[in-house]
Amino acid sequence: GPAGGAAAAGVVAEAEVGEAAPKATVFVCTSSSCTGDGAEGCLKLLRELAPEGVEIRETGCLGPCGSGPNILATPLLHEGAQGGKEVKARRVLHRDLDFAQPAGICFTGMKTEEEVALLAPWGFSDAVGTQGPLGALKMLLRSSQLDQVPWPILLYVGFNVVRLIVSLLFHLDLMNVIRDTAASLEGTPVA
Repeated sequence: GPAGGAAAAGVVAEAEVGEAAPKATVFVCTSSSCTGDGAEGCLKLLRELAPEGVEIRETGCLGPCGSGPNILATPLLHEGAQGGKEVKARRVLHRDLDFAQPAGICFTGMKTEEEVALLAPWGFSDAVGTQGPLGALKMLLRSSQLDQVPWPILLYVGFNVVRLIVSLLFHLDLMNVIRDTAASLEGTPVA
C-alpha cells in the first residue's frame, strides 16, 4: 500500500509527471464501524479485483454505519448505478486529516465478489453478478436502500407489517397470541 498518513487516509494526491490519472477511484471506509464490519478484507478483495486504471483508497466515514464495509465509487455516473446511493462531495476528517471526498455512489456491505460486480460501471467484472432469482432479490433489497437500515428496526417494522396482515385477514392480534402462548408455557393464567 502507499506509505505515509495522507496517502493511506485516502487523500487524492496529484498524479506524478508521466503518470495517468485513474479512470475511477473506489474509496473504502476504514472508520471504526466499517473496520469492525470487515474493511480490511474489503480493501484486499477490491485491490485483487480492480481493473487497470482503477485506484483503491481508504477514506473516512461514508454514513450508513453498521451496514459496512461501505465504499464510495467515483466518479459520479450520470446514469447512476444499481444497488448504491448517490452521495454529494463533502469534506471529511479522518485520522487527524481534513480532505475532500468526491461525489459518487455509496455501496454498503461490500464483502463478496458478487457484491463487487455492482462496480461494473467503473470497470470491474460483472461475471459473477446478480444472476438468478436470489440475485434479483438481493439487487431489489440493495436498490431499496433497506440494506442500510439497522436490523432491529427492520425486525420491528417487519413484525408489525405481518401483525397488521394477520389482523386484517384473521381478525387476530399476534401480540395476544404470543402473550397467551408465553403464559401457557409458564403455566400462569392469562388476565
